[in-house]
Amino acid sequence: MSLDSKGRLFSVQSAYGHTGIAVIYPPGTETVIADNFEGMPFGRPNDLIVDKKGGVYFTDPGLNGAQAEAVKKALAGKPLPPRLPPAVYYVPAGGKAIKVADTIERPNGLTLSRDERTLFLEQHQRLVHAGVRYQCRWDFAQSPEFRCLRRPK
Repeated sequence: MSLDSKGRLFSVQSAYGHTGIAVIYPPGTETVIADNFEGMPFGRPNDLIVDKKGGVYFTDPGLNGAQAEAVKKALAGKPLPPRLPPAVYYVPAGGKAIKVADTIERPNGLTLSRDERTLFLEQHQRLVHAGVRYQCRWDFAQSPEFRCLRRPK
């Protein structure tokens, strides 16, 4: 959950069939701001952060194995409908969802730097190479793509 400058509380909605990003507080302002990307429902939004402009960055790591099995059970064994692959999205205030990254295996956990020039995020299944953990970041001023950096010890 995250608050915007107007005091509205934003939350991810991750129940199967009701996935998206919504304003949930204060009473009377409740509204879904995004529940799909290009007509396809989100898989399972997880974390979000609201920027100073009122836009929302959020992760959608998709379903893990146990979650997919629970959905299949709820669907009485029917196959899962097509879902979006894991990605990071941005919803500008009053706009539609924009995919900002889809090369991260299971994006989970994100925040902005104080000056909002860098978006930091973690992967659910942390990227480990030769025993070293990495953290991904997107420096808006420097690069159009996420880069994974060696995580400090």
